[in-house]
Amino acid sequence: MSILLGNYDFCGPYVAQTEILDKPGLIAVLVQTTVNCQEEFELLELVETASCRHSAARAFADCTVEGALSLAVYYAETDEHATRCRLKSEIIAEFESEYEADVQENIDEEKVCVAS
Repeated sequence: MSILLGNYDFCGPYVAQTEILDKPGLIAVLVQTTVNCQEEFELLELVETASCRHSAARAFADCTVEGALSLAVYYAETDEHATRCRLKSEIIAEFESEYEADVQENIDEEKVCVAS
């Protein structure tokens, strides 16, 4: 199974770090939620790392969120730190632009309701 974050297919979701390879990449820390009787994943954090397995172990150990924690992994084709940071920034920017669009849509809907 894979999870699409931005334009990238992440492997997962994983519930144990033993399933994750010891390669460089990005780790998406996810919590599973139920919305309208459908299981969905909410992105809590996106981590750039030289060792996905090591960072996965730390993510599971540090988690204080209630719910089913899962990780999804994007294995980088290169071990260059700058490339992984660029990928992370690109994905976060896409989430931020989607969030801003949703907020603007809600504001526009509220203006219509007030004007009615």
